[in-house]
Amino acid sequence: MDARDNDYWVPEHVRAYLKGMGFSLPLEDMEPHIRAWDRWMRALGDFYDYRDTDGVGRVYEVHRRSIHPAMRVCREWGSLLLNDRTQVACDDQACTDWLAAWMARTGFLASAQECVVRAFGLGTGAWGALGRRGARARCA
Repeated sequence: MDARDNDYWVPEHVRAYLKGMGFSLPLEDMEPHIRAWDRWMRALGDFYDYRDTDGVGRVYEVHRRSIHPAMRVCREWGSLLLNDRTQVACDDQACTDWLAAWMARTGFLASAQECVVRAFGLGTGAWGALGRRGARARCA
């Protein structure tokens, strides 16, 4: 797992803090499955990287190439749901204006599609809270 992928997991110090406050993370029971789905999306694991033996008994490393079918499906969903025709609006024009300004300021739409891709692949996803001052929109 590279450094960028760590952005999608709950850090241990956050888990400890929440547990200390008496909260349980609903993620804990599902985390092994979510991590397996993440590896499948990125075409990692025993199916893709394994050892094989040739006809004379020599063992060698094999990396199976992949077109990443799981990731391709998730990316297609992301592009269908969030594209250049996507509009975000409220009944109240002031709310719509505020949302448009916030999305422009935080770069929300640029990161939103990646969050949808990960949510479809892992079965979970969330965007950062709107009220955080100075925060950039980010998928978690």
